Amino acid sequence: MNKTTIIMACDDNLVFAVANMIIGIKRYCYNDVLKIVIMYDNIQKEEIDKVRSIWLEKIEFKLYSKNDFLKDVGCIGKIKLSDRFGFHLVYAKFYIFNFLKDYESVLWLDIDMLLLDNIISLLSFDTEGTITKGSPKILNKYLQHINKLENINATKPNGGFIHFNKSVLQCSTSDLTQECFSVLKDLYDKEFLEGIAWGDEIPFGVLIYKYKLKINTINKVNTLPNNSKDSILIHAGTDMKFWSSFISYISFQEWHVNNKVWSNNYDKMININFRQHNLPIKDQSDLYQFLFSYNLFYSIYPMLNVLINYKLKEYKLYID
Repeated sequence: MNKTTIIMACDDNLVFAVANMIIGIKRYCYNDVLKIVIMYDNIQKEEIDKVRSIWLEKIEFKLYSKNDFLKDVGCIGKIKLSDRFGFHLVYAKFYIFNFLKDYESVLWLDIDMLLLDNIISLLSFDTEGTITKGSPKILNKYLQHINKLENINATKPNGGFIHFNKSVLQCSTSDLTQECFSVLKDLYDKEFLEGIAWGDEIPFGVLIYKYKLKINTINKVNTLPNNSKDSILIHAGTDMKFWSSFISYISFQEWHVNNKVWSNNYDKMININFRQHNLPIKDQSDLYQFLFSYNLFYSIYPMLNVLINYKLKEYKLYID
């Protein structure tokens, strides 16, 4: 199996999350990782050294400041930046092509993920890369506009998992990283994008279409928690993050295990503050009691549902 370099990005607020990912990668991909590169901003050397100590011979940090981003994009213009998406660091994934000048295979991973098996075993090394597909609606409209064509059906990667092999560099003599930044700016300037999502994904779709790249698509990775059966890479995006959603936290205990490894072995305690939820669960004991009670009452739930929806209404005990 080909060894792969993995790149991720974070700032000082999410050091614990990137550490969690590295612990999982080391557990499942120990023999298949050549290097792990963390593109970062505003992280102190002490924090960097602690993360590197997880796998010292494999991990390196590469600074990517907001000024670096401004140099890449020229000027922000209408581009939206948000802490929810890592400000400028969400666009560090465009550097995957620069890393391919030094490495044969490079995989980008978001850090709000949980790895459950060897991800490298699913990568395609005889194509230009490996992705999971997202909706191409905006990508298609943009391509139709710039190419003055109709009925384009292109392929858009999901941004959390993007893999390319060195062979992609043979498809064009242009700087593919800078081409991604140019597309990003154009998407916002021409108002194909107005919010903060998809700007880090669509430029890859433009390159795949433009250069007719041979890309393998897979399904067992980059899945949301509510669609994660048989998945080996859970992406707890938006409001489902393992450190803010109690439901994600208790549903995927391996993230908690990784966090305990980080806290206990590397002397890094983090305070996890979950958003408000309606379940009567505060800890493992409550969870056990909740599931135990649910199991006992499961057989009568259909009758309770009828009672709530029909019988109580007859007595005007609630307003529908």
